[in-house]
Amino acid sequence: MGAVSVTFEWPESAFSNSQTPLRVCQLGRGGFAKTLSSVAGRVVQGRRVVFRVVERPVAARLHRCHVLHIPRSSAASVAVAIRELRGHPVLTDRRSAQLRPPWRNDRTGAGR
Repeated sequence: MGAVSVTFEWPESAFSNSQTPLRVCQLGRGGFAKTLSSVAGRVVQGRRVVFRVVERPVAARLHRCHVLHIPRSSAASVAVAIRELRGHPVLTDRRSAQLRPPWRNDRTGAGR
């Protein structure tokens, strides 16, 4: 499989001012922390990128993120994190958490 490039834009309201960095976060340790931390210091659309590990899904910490990766090791915290982020412009990535999508409601994976 080849490389995939995806572009996202956040509303200006997602940043407190023009100097606010783009915050890439990971919920808990492990996962892709080392890889994600490699983007720290780069500049994307005029904003410096910073990387942070958020130990627990606490709203005050999660709301500061613009991108939140939820690794498999933090799967138990997914529901709490998603609930805390509702209504906030935070891109979440939980593909590696290996959870059934919310629209699947039985063990066979059949949709509603």
